[in-house]
Amino acid sequence: MNTFSICQDIVDGSNEKILSFLQSHNPRKLTSKQEVYDYVERVIDWKYVFSGLASWNDDFNSLDDRFLKASLLSELIEISSNGRIKYVNEIGCDFYIPELNIGLEMKNFKDTMFNSRCDKTKEIKVKNTQGNKSGYDVVLKKTFDYMMILSPGYAVLTTYEIVESRSYPKADGVYAVMNYNDIDIVKKSENFVKTRIPITDIKKKILIECVLELKRVVENETV
Repeated sequence: MNTFSICQDIVDGSNEKILSFLQSHNPRKLTSKQEVYDYVERVIDWKYVFSGLASWNDDFNSLDDRFLKASLLSELIEISSNGRIKYVNEIGCDFYIPELNIGLEMKNFKDTMFNSRCDKTKEIKVKNTQGNKSGYDVVLKKTFDYMMILSPGYAVLTTYEIVESRSYPKADGVYAVMNYNDIDIVKKSENFVKTRIPITDIKKKILIECVLELKRVVENETV
């Protein structure tokens, strides 16, 4: 069970309280923005992260598979940071960084994150209501400290406060567009590889193996 799941039980399912709970019980004080940016740039092996982004661009783009792609990238970030950035997969917070005592949300683009004039980001979905309610009925709550936005060769960070100030509702969720001066580039690199690993085929094999394993267990139990 990860740290966020433990805290989820403690606060009786109030997800918006998790971040404040962790911060109040972590012996280290909150850190400066520059320290966070330097840390994230330093501890991640970006060659692997950018290679993953570039390699998986053409896969997992259906509505269901996009969640799987996000999980793959998140696991890749934790592994590429040698576990110093923990993938916690909580609503509104993808990562927790124990050394800095911060929550980090991730968004990614399959190509460039900037508009055609390069003065703003493309539209980012901050909160997906998943058809349960309109974005006009949503009040954002702070579940992360920083947002990390990725595209092949680029990693930028911005604060929750900036995301909130740039947010606006739409029918299916809450969105934001950041101005160029709202974000800080923490890593820019062309040192990555676009691989030809057949991710979609691997996923299909895993699903088939799960079904066959279930069939084997059921047959053994009913003999």
